[in-house]
Amino acid sequence: MIAGPIAYTVALSNALARYCTVDLYCGKRYAGGEDPAIFSGLPASVRVILYDEFRKRDPRNVAAQYKLCRMLRSGNYDLIHLQIECEWAMMLFYPLIRNIPLVFTVHDPYQHVGYRRSLIWYMDAMQAFFIRKAKRLVVHGEVMRKSLLGRYPKVKPESVVSHLVGDPSLLTGEAGGTGPDPEPSPDNVILFFGNVRPNKGVPYLVKAEPLIAERVGNFSIHIVGRCADDSYKKLMRDPARYVLHEEFLPHEAVPGIFTAASVVVLPYISATQTGVIPLAYAYGRPVVATAVGGLVDVVENGVTGFLVEPRNERALADAIVTLLLDRPLARRMGGSAREFAAKNLSWESAAGVTVGMYETVVAEAAGGR
Repeated sequence: MIAGPIAYTVALSNALARYCTVDLYCGKRYAGGEDPAIFSGLPASVRVILYDEFRKRDPRNVAAQYKLCRMLRSGNYDLIHLQIECEWAMMLFYPLIRNIPLVFTVHDPYQHVGYRRSLIWYMDAMQAFFIRKAKRLVVHGEVMRKSLLGRYPKVKPESVVSHLVGDPSLLTGEAGGTGPDPEPSPDNVILFFGNVRPNKGVPYLVKAEPLIAERVGNFSIHIVGRCADDSYKKLMRDPARYVLHEEFLPHEAVPGIFTAASVVVLPYISATQTGVIPLAYAYGRPVVATAVGGLVDVVENGVTGFLVEPRNERALADAIVTLLLDRPLARRMGGSAREFAAKNLSWESAAGVTVGMYETVVAEAAGGR
């Protein structure tokens, strides 16, 4: 397993451990941005291997990717599962591993709004290369499956496998449960959680603030996550209503963040899938999300939260106000969210789908020898 989104990859590897042995490769630079504790709870059947990794234009990546391919070749693996497009130098040395069946998870069939054109071109080129090489492709939900097949018409539909994303937090066991539905926070806390990037639509949440204030007197907006785009701050009508946490957030802080929230808001402009919704559901919190990408596969409108039109601060404000003013509704939606997550967003289910695919790929490779 070559790590992409680390929390996602660790959670999936942990669930796969009951079926197979996993060597989890992760770039040192990539891992350096995560809490080291994220690897500590993995079972013995998941071995973490950190490899050298540098910025995309750094010429040292050539030697680093050669070394990685050599390690993969000598690992005697039944298959390789990529969770990331890898660096360009991987293409140079792909012949070293071409005889090992490849599975590729396409997290983003289309790149997100706000990326530089050069970066979009680069990621698209790498993605297209590994799509051609892979025996199976993995996506998250039917919307993403249709998006992938629409963009890559030469891909055979039967080669695409889909499963939904579970709660990526290490604290899932603490967050979930089957007890009483959790009470919404009495403090009217609106939570945005995750990296602040152009595609996340935070300016529309900020624009919704005065519209919320017209009907709700006491509320605060918490924006928690690394900030790659702080242009939204210029739009704040009342900065005193905001609580900003733009630094690294250790995993043990996650429970306090979500239990303090009344509603979790995802005002995204574009999206494929997200770990934020499963995390919110695990804590029994309703969501307000935009109807973009794979979000529509995991939000039951009017049941686990509300889906609204993207780039529409009025619709966003209306949905948030509804949940803040109707506490019994928020409580019911939070309970339904936990039920939905338990039924549809378990890592055990994702691992079952994944290992079934692995067995098919390995059997096909054996039959072709």
